[in-house]
Amino acid sequence: MTQHSQICTYLDWDTEFFGYRIGRVNSHQISHETAREIDEWASDQAIDCLYFLCASDDPLSTQIAEDNNYHLMDVRITFQQKLSSDNQETKIAPTMRHYQQGDLEYLQETSRTAYTQTRFYYDPNFTDEQCAKLYELWLYKSCETDYADAVVVAEHENKAAGYVTCHLNQISKTGSVGLVGVVEAARGQRLGKHLVDYALTWFSQQGMEQIEVVTQGRNIAAQRLYQRCDFVTKSVQFWYHKWFNK
Repeated sequence: MTQHSQICTYLDWDTEFFGYRIGRVNSHQISHETAREIDEWASDQAIDCLYFLCASDDPLSTQIAEDNNYHLMDVRITFQQKLSSDNQETKIAPTMRHYQQGDLEYLQETSRTAYTQTRFYYDPNFTDEQCAKLYELWLYKSCETDYADAVVVAEHENKAAGYVTCHLNQISKTGSVGLVGVVEAARGQRLGKHLVDYALTWFSQQGMEQIEVVTQGRNIAAQRLYQRCDFVTKSVQFWYHKWFNK
């Protein structure tokens, strides 16, 4: 069971999946005092790895993190777009549709290879095979369970050739894009933009007022895609990992 404390959270799913005891720092800022408290909590919980999502505009927190053996793994960029009535208009390529049974076998191989710029791949303590399996499982759960509220699929040569997973927050009226991927054989057809445009229309039809999507600072192609789809930067944060006994 996930264990919460005021300062950190024990992540049971990550622990089971990666085979290390993993926790997350709850705050986006740390001080010298909280850094000591975090280490004490990690020791009490026999933690192997801590995730820390740090505010990029707090130089003291970044300095303290680096002084305490937190290692930078990723620059997390969150993009946002406020929806308008224009998103309700039909401007969808005819090859766009929702996920159907049988699509998964064409899409999962892409999910295993499309996210090598993420923080998990850049942490040498996680194997490439573990990381590939993580995104394969993420896509499977999005398509075959209720983990995602919708999965939009693009067709190319009568086969599923791309996808975007969509999530709804009815309280905040915010939609979020999870995974976006296009199979290698179908790249260069602007399927990525068609997929995101289709998703924006669907989000608007569900009553969402704004959409968010996260990507990596090193993933220039993804940033350009979202910029072409009229997203703007909402926030920039730093992902740190701290390993104990490594």
